[in-house]
Amino acid sequence: VSEAIKEVKSLLSTVNVSEMMRGKKYLISVLPNDGLGHESRILKLATTPSIVKTVGAYLGCLPVLTYVNVWYSRPTGEASQAEGSQMWHLDHEDLRQMKVFIYCDDVDERCGPLKVVSAKASLEYVNSLNYRTVSQTKRLSDDAISAAEHITLTGKQGSLAFVDTSRCFHLGSREMNKPRLVIALQYLGPQAYGARNYHNPYLQKKIASSGHSFSEQLSSFG
Repeated sequence: VSEAIKEVKSLLSTVNVSEMMRGKKYLISVLPNDGLGHESRILKLATTPSIVKTVGAYLGCLPVLTYVNVWYSRPTGEASQAEGSQMWHLDHEDLRQMKVFIYCDDVDERCGPLKVVSAKASLEYVNSLNYRTVSQTKRLSDDAISAAEHITLTGKQGSLAFVDTSRCFHLGSREMNKPRLVIALQYLGPQAYGARNYHNPYLQKKIASSGHSFSEQLSSFG
């Protein structure tokens, strides 16, 4: 984790944050346009056995790393209406997934930390609100979810948060007084590709050409 954080800090130092956050942007990616090299310590962290086994035990299969990013957010200095991931929502890529957030600095209440709702309470809201992850209904207003259900994920530098963002309502980067810098990793099961919930032409073609064998190989996680 510490080596990955060092890489993140180095990446941040090469970014013109003020220029990238013009127009009241609340969140930017600090990854280079050409992505990360094979020797990236961030990628090594994403594929370390302890994380893969933890995620795989939850998903019940060999997890597929589908997304790696480094997000930086900071106060804009101006009051603005919440938008995008600042509003309550569920992710749509599958019925179950795992996102892992690694804190590159201490994250407290002043950093606009990630807030989540338990899977059980989230399901109750899905049913009562007839919630669907389509553009018209994906984002919920603040008053849709009781403050009593909020779980705030603060932590020290190097902390990891494992969240099923398909089952747990969540939001972040709200009411900030301090910057926040996090690594975000997303893991899905192979069924997400077979069902075309997540767009990856290579894996979809592989699954289609090999029938069930490819999914069975991925699902033989032990």
